[in-house]
Amino acid sequence: MRSLFRKMLCSIFGLRNTYYVALLARKLTKKITNLAISIKRPLETNFYRSEKLALGEQRSYGFPSSWVLVDREDSDFNVNLSRNPILPFKDETKSVIFSAHTFEHLGFESVELLLRECFRVLKPSGSIKIEVPDGELAVKRYCENDADFIRTFKEQNMNLHHRFGLDERLTEDHIVLMNFFSFSYPCLHESGAVFPTHVPVPAYAPKEIMDEKLNSLSLKEFIDWAVSLQSDEERDTGGHQCGFSFDILRELLEKAGFCNIKKMQSGETEIPTISTSFKLLGKNHRKFFSLYVEAQRP
Repeated sequence: MRSLFRKMLCSIFGLRNTYYVALLARKLTKKITNLAISIKRPLETNFYRSEKLALGEQRSYGFPSSWVLVDREDSDFNVNLSRNPILPFKDETKSVIFSAHTFEHLGFESVELLLRECFRVLKPSGSIKIEVPDGELAVKRYCENDADFIRTFKEQNMNLHHRFGLDERLTEDHIVLMNFFSFSYPCLHESGAVFPTHVPVPAYAPKEIMDEKLNSLSLKEFIDWAVSLQSDEERDTGGHQCGFSFDILRELLEKAGFCNIKKMQSGETEIPTISTSFKLLGKNHRKFFSLYVEAQRP
């Protein structure tokens, strides 16, 4: 069917190069899809007045349809939360906020501002659930030389090295920590591919330097150092720009005004709205390295 569609486009527009055919087909498909969504989404979310808000979720992710979605693109409200973490909602209009593996892409300063915004738009007794990579766990596993843990992320880096020609140094064992705290997200071409794709490229530092920093700095200071290895251009690509332990995230939540801050397990929640949806309780492929935290507005 796809091949037939491309041949039809070639005939209609006089195109010969399959790249331009594929590009045109992609643009047409996206326009048709966006038109259908622009009609459907207001109805699903009560014209975006739903009290359920998801940060860092796009329409193509298959998120439960009654939630209002915010992300940098392809969302109900396209907001670059890293550059301008201001939510386009009135005070005290949401009852629950959910975010999974988004905060680590924003940087500490933006996270602090965004949590204040979350507090502002939540109703009294409203709740927030946050899922992020567990930086404290990653450091512990690295220091214990946990072979299984290291292998999982090393294999990912080796795969990217072979597919995209990334620097072979990025396959070294100690770079797995950079997968948690500091990587850029450029668009790269795989050999033979028609379109480029976003690829997580870890920041690099020699093992002896990284280990010295790890032993001499607090976790928060180590994370700041790791992120400083990226250039401004690399940070603009939207990769990992900070990291978290429970203590770091709890301090940020307390500073924003939240209370009843609790560390949860994968698949566990005290928020009724979230407990009814399995999709919001943690994806299996992330649960072995994720930190889950819930909090409440007084």
